[in-house]
Parts: sequence; structure tokens; C-alpha cells
Amino acid sequence: MNILKVFASNKKTKEQRVLTKDQMQEFMNCITSYLQKSKNYRNPKMTLHRLSKEVEISSNNVSKSINEITGQNFNVFINDFRINEALEMLADKSSDINIEHIAKRCGFHSRSSFYVAFQKKMCTTPTEWRAQQAIISQS
Repeated sequence: MNILKVFASNKKTKEQRVLTKDQMQEFMNCITSYLQKSKNYRNPKMTLHRLSKEVEISSNNVSKSINEITGQNFNVFINDFRINEALEMLADKSSDINIEHIAKRCGFHSRSSFYVAFQKKMCTTPTEWRAQQAIISQS
């Protein structure tokens, strides 16, 4: 009899941890809005735990929501914010900020980690992308 009670309570706890698609979307709206406003993705020490504390959502729920809604893991999700900001900086014709500075300013630990993340998302290097934008803007 005790074993059944333990099993039932464990099952109930697991059911309570199941998030609906709507709950995950609500969490994602909160996370995305927070990151857009705070720009804390620029912090190279941003972690899943740190973000979860900042948005006051458990690490498990943040992770599950990111994974399920975006199909990305936490690092790829944060790097997307960083790369999107880098794209704006790289496209700015009036700026000649070097790529290493852009990488640091957007939250990457190093130029090489920036290049790897950028190339995965954009299928080109930041240098090549900047050059392509310069050509396009001259047309």
C-alpha cells in the first residue's frame, strides 16, 4: 500500500512539471522581452541559471521552453541575440568597428567563438558578410 502511495505521489509531481505549449510560449515571450529590453545577452557570462534567476522562471522551465519553442539549446538561443546585434553593427556603413570589438560588445568570449556562431547561423564569416553588405549598398 505504501509503494502505491509513493508511486502515485511521484506520478502527480511529474504531471505537475509538464508544461503546456501555451505555458512554454508565455515563458518564451517573457524571456525574449526581457532579453530585448535588458540586452543582458551581451554579458559573456550569461548562463541558463543566471537568466532563470533574472526572469524568475525555473531553469528547467526556461530550458524546456527554449528547446521546445525555438528548437534551439540555450547557447544557440543566446548567440542568436548576439549575432542579430552584430549584424546591425556590421551593416552600419558609417562605422568601421573591428570585428573583435563587435564580438566582445555583443557578448562573445572571443573572436573565434563569434566566428563559429556567426558562420553556423549565416553560412558566411562576419568579414565576408560585411563586404557583401558594402557591395549591396553601393548598388
